[in-house]
Amino acid sequence: MVKKHPDLYPDLGLEDIIEMLNKNDRKRLACASYSLDGVEVLADLSYKDDGDLYHNFDIYYGNSSGNLLPTVINVHGGGLVYGIKEICKQACVYMAKFGFNVANINYRLLPDVTLRDQIKDVIDGLTYIYENSHRLNLRSDKIFLTSDSAGSFLTLAALAIMKDENFREIFGIKAKDIRISGMALISPMIGLLKSGSLSLINEPARRGLTQDQIPFTDDILKALTNTILLPTIITTSEEDFIRDQALSIKNFLDERNIKNIFLDFKKTDSHPLGHGFAITHPDLEESSQVFMEINNFFKKL
Repeated sequence: MVKKHPDLYPDLGLEDIIEMLNKNDRKRLACASYSLDGVEVLADLSYKDDGDLYHNFDIYYGNSSGNLLPTVINVHGGGLVYGIKEICKQACVYMAKFGFNVANINYRLLPDVTLRDQIKDVIDGLTYIYENSHRLNLRSDKIFLTSDSAGSFLTLAALAIMKDENFREIFGIKAKDIRISGMALISPMIGLLKSGSLSLINEPARRGLTQDQIPFTDDILKALTNTILLPTIITTSEEDFIRDQALSIKNFLDERNIKNIFLDFKKTDSHPLGHGFAITHPDLEESSQVFMEINNFFKKL
């Protein structure tokens, strides 16, 4: 039986939740202490020439010793309503140190745009990086996707659109079928919550969608039923309030005999291992294990 977790933000409105997350991340990023240690950062490139900062991305180049490294494209979380690429900065540096070139993308946020717009932003980011890989000194033949929380929802939706003509027609989005070698999903979200404070995003997430599009907001795995999925490593924990969604992905992959690794961390007495801990607390020993496991998984694909 999957343990039911208490509401994360009882009695708070959506704007209050966003402000709390923003405050916590500002404090965390200001206090972060780590060395780039050979990682070169190219910041605030644009995958769409419209001047919108939410169409920017960064590249973290690992130490290649003359060899072109595999490419990782990262999509941050934030419940579809919050977040910028910088909240994953430290995690991207760590992945680059393992021998990857990491592209970390922004996308526009609800309620300023629709969920369809967000999915298209992720696809546009992936496509731009792929099509300009030579100019950006990135490999196009070995691309991996990493994401956390709502970033995983958008990543899975983008994957479905790239792979499934029917899903492209439902959302009216054209997409190139980019070859992806594997994925890492950290505390993945696959659908909107039915209750609790975070269900406040449901109305803006469904706003502007058609009746054919809305059902996928409950479970994006429905869009992947006819898709050949990728080898995937999934991270969650007993304290992850949407651990059941990570388990759903694990079961979905197992039913289809898709290679996967499931990292499920137990509760500790010394420190919390909550939702997305590898992103929010990348210096923890358990977070180091997550990045090491992702590295090992990708390098074998």
